[in-house]
Amino acid sequence: TSRAKTSIGWLRFDFGGQDEIIGSFSGRQQPCLQYKVDPDSPPDSEWAWPLPPLVGMVFVGCRSGGVSIRGPWNLTAYDNIFHGTRGPAVNVTIGMIDVQLVNNIAIGTDRRVIGGNPFPLPYEPSAAFQLDLLPTKLIGNVAAGGTDLGFTLRPELCGSTEKRLSGPATEAEANEAYGLLVGFYILRACREPGGGP
Repeated sequence: TSRAKTSIGWLRFDFGGQDEIIGSFSGRQQPCLQYKVDPDSPPDSEWAWPLPPLVGMVFVGCRSGGVSIRGPWNLTAYDNIFHGTRGPAVNVTIGMIDVQLVNNIAIGTDRRVIGGNPFPLPYEPSAAFQLDLLPTKLIGNVAAGGTDLGFTLRPELCGSTEKRLSGPATEAEANEAYGLLVGFYILRACREPGGGP
């Protein structure tokens, strides 16, 4: 098969996405830009397309997050701006293969609205950069002026830790957090009985 290498860049998204609204037609949260893996065409199959790099994008006032990646993809995002995003500016779930975040900025990230309530109980932390894995590159990113967390990092759970530790090393430097409840919230990979989160 023939595969074209593409990139998504230099676009602006204003007020995209959807908050969870009780009683609405879908009732689900939808971020501004979301990638989901097709279980019938996993990334290592001949029909899978590589995830295009996100370059120089601007996300303004997005509801339920800016960019959400779910499934085993590679993500490269650099020089992107997220302003006034409700929910994570970048939300990456467990199962990603290679994640590189370089020179992105999230300004004024707000908490997600659930059921019309911006402060639902029980409290669930919401970070500008919500990463459920160790990225291969996390360099020069800034989270500033948000109402909750700047960076949340949770490495893969115990079953996949061995595989991840044998892969590429993590490069992390010059990431900054300003004016947030918590700047960096780093959780351990394996939960032990009585050991906390």
